[in-house]
Amino acid sequence: MPSVHLNSVSRRFGDFAAVKDVTAVIPDGAFVTLLGPSGCGKTTTLRMIAGLESNTGGVISIGDSTVSDPARGIFLPPEKRNAGMVFQSYAIWPHMTVFDNVAYPLRLRRLSRQEVHAKTMRALDLVKMSAYAERPAPLLSGGQQQRVAIARAIAFEPSVLLFDEPLSNLDAKLRDEMRIELRALQQRLAITTVFVTHDQEEAMALSDRIIVMRQGAILQNDTPEGIYFRPAPLNVAEFCTNSTIIPATVISSEAGRDSRILEVQGDGWSGRVQASDHVAQGRPVSVIVRAESIRVDASPVHAVDQQEISWRGRVEKNVFRGSRRTLIVRVGDTAFTVDAAPENDVGVDRDVTLSVTLGDTWSIPAATTSARTEAA
Repeated sequence: MPSVHLNSVSRRFGDFAAVKDVTAVIPDGAFVTLLGPSGCGKTTTLRMIAGLESNTGGVISIGDSTVSDPARGIFLPPEKRNAGMVFQSYAIWPHMTVFDNVAYPLRLRRLSRQEVHAKTMRALDLVKMSAYAERPAPLLSGGQQQRVAIARAIAFEPSVLLFDEPLSNLDAKLRDEMRIELRALQQRLAITTVFVTHDQEEAMALSDRIIVMRQGAILQNDTPEGIYFRPAPLNVAEFCTNSTIIPATVISSEAGRDSRILEVQGDGWSGRVQASDHVAQGRPVSVIVRAESIRVDASPVHAVDQQEISWRGRVEKNVFRGSRRTLIVRVGDTAFTVDAAPENDVGVDRDVTLSVTLGDTWSIPAATTSARTEAA
């Protein structure tokens, strides 16, 4: 399967730049997610790859073929790009059976009747819908409609598969199930896939790489683990993790095994945190502490481990969420968000000690607003 290359791709609507100078590579056979809030440019980028919108600047290539380059007057229409697309609404035709919905793009390509039947049934079998081939589309559930939309997108054996928030209309349990099935299908077909979502957990569960976007630009292009554990700009940490972000000042910096280690000091606390690069003494940093990494001790006396950072605060909120319990703990001017074990029912107004190990910290220079946009 071919890779997809975006080279300085832009899309303007008059004076408004919906996508700004986006450069990235979707590797051959990889599952790459465009992640970001509404209006960040992710769907516009996907539609430009599909040919449903034209880029006003830059070059889009699929494999060895340039499919869009406005500077040279090149624009291949969607049907010439060999890309299958699954929309948020599924776009299932209600007057057709399941078989006819999936067969439609094959018939447009004027394949023989035998080829249409074989490819349609193969696609339906891949999404476990072959038993429903003759069922009228209006009688399908939401999850079944989504499977039919996927089957239709893969039936003609596209080079690239594109998804525009296809799971957002499903209930939570079915959405979780479909994530697993969709990822397994993509890996079985080894098809280059670009997926758009605003759901951070969904992106983490599905992707080989995640491209985080904001205001039409790429903030970070990295593995799910890189995005989650080592966010580059602060915006990525704020959007992609449930974290508390604490200001601090660097006291010293030294080389660690896998990262730089900074000795920092905050308001009434100090400790060691991880960083990607050296930060000079006296410079401000933002320390990122993920909610699930913070331990809570409600005993009156807490033994401080020298390898930990600890804070003393008071519980302001306690919310039971089934698989976890979320506590909001006030420490001076900072409200810490803590995801504790569900049985850790610490009462509101209780004084507690929060602690975190060096390995569960990350820090970013406070002035850092640029993003890592390197290609995959």
